Amino acid sequence: MSWSAAPPVIKVAAGVFGGLAAANLVRTAVQVPMNLANGNYSDAGRALFLALNMIVVLLSLLAVLVAFHLVRGRIWAWVTAMVMLGVLTLFGLVFLLPQLINGDFPWMGLVVLVPSLGLLLALTVPRSARGHFTRKRDYSSPYQAPWPAGGNGAERPH
Repeated sequence: MSWSAAPPVIKVAAGVFGGLAAANLVRTAVQVPMNLANGNYSDAGRALFLALNMIVVLLSLLAVLVAFHLVRGRIWAWVTAMVMLGVLTLFGLVFLLPQLINGDFPWMGLVVLVPSLGLLLALTVPRSARGHFTRKRDYSSPYQAPWPAGGNGAERPH
């Protein structure tokens, strides 16, 4: 599946999904050294901080890979993106609660919730998006079959 064969909604959703993941990689690359240089961490705290941020980096790299394969129509990428976006939607809802309870404007919750919910809807609601992943593919083999097409071999003469 090529870039031009994907529906526009998939191109936009994959671009936003990959773009947000790339922005998260840049944020982590900038923020982690700044926090480590300015913080007074113990060795265990520094190791935990780095380990948690490594998980963020790995998930962001996975999201960039998934975004690339969304355009190509891979069903595993579609399922993986929906799971990742579903979890992010739940995190966005969880981030909303403390800020709403305190009477603050829920910036952090909205920053996570709105893009994740929008991308989840963009990948599931339009018929063209669902059809991009669920249609039957024409796979071609570079090898020629040594038997006649359409049979299971039982009707061949022995």
